[in-house]
This record gives sequence, C-alpha cells and structure tokens, in this order.
Amino acid sequence: MFSNKLSNRHHFACGHHYLFLPARLISKWGLIPLSFLDKLFKKKIEGKTAEEWYGLAVSETDPEKKIEYFNKVLELKPDFAGAWNLRGLEFVILKRYEEAIASFDKALEIRPGYPEARYNREDAETELRKIRAAEENAGEKREEMDTEKEEE
Repeated sequence: MFSNKLSNRHHFACGHHYLFLPARLISKWGLIPLSFLDKLFKKKIEGKTAEEWYGLAVSETDPEKKIEYFNKVLELKPDFAGAWNLRGLEFVILKRYEEAIASFDKALEIRPGYPEARYNREDAETELRKIRAAEENAGEKREEMDTEKEEE
C-alpha cells in the first residue's frame, strides 16, 4: 500500500497522468486541473512546446530554419545543452563560425563535460583560423601587388 509519506496525499488520475498533491494543497485551492500544470510545466511559443520546436528543428533541412527553430527551443529551455550544440552545427554549415563557437561555448557552459560540443567547437575554431590565415595571405599579396605597381 502507500507509505506513511504518501498517506496524507491525494492521488488523482487523468488518463495516464497521475498527480500527487499534499492534502493541505487540495483543501486550500481545491483540485488543481492538469491543464493548469501543462501550462505551468509546458510553456509554449506560438502554440508549440520546446519539444515540438525541437522536433521541427531536427526534421528541417534548411539550416536557417533549423536555427530559427532551435532559437525557439532555447527561448523555452535555455539550459538545453544539446540544442545549443545542434544550433552551433547549423552555423558551421553556413560557415558562420563565430556564431557556431558562441553556441558551442554556451553548451559547454551548461554541460562542461559535453564531448561533442567540445569537438565541434575545436573544429569550428580550426575552420575560422584557416579563413583568417587565407584572408591574411590575400591581404599580403594585395599589398605586394600595390607596391609593385607604385614602383613602376
């Protein structure tokens, strides 16, 4: 049967959802409808929960849309390290490495031991270094060409 701890609680069933409430809460407020708890625990943006936005994000193929959907997820669940990591990967696809690194950093801030976010961050940093090195080389070559033209 119920332990002493649960003996002073009321048990309500609604479909497959069970709710245990201390007796003092029920006598004070009456029966709390589960729809109220859904609103409390399942916040929504534009009528969708974080889980629904996440489902849209992972099934989407357009990286810009995926980022938009992950932003909605993160607005509702800002501590969802996996969504920060996946958002970062979409920025990598778009070659927006600084934004990717910021997303991976956020994932690592939430979950410091998150290996995928750490590896993804390292890859994005490597790509960013390559781009910056290529830009430096191109700048140096332009300067050389300008100097040669001036000498003529």
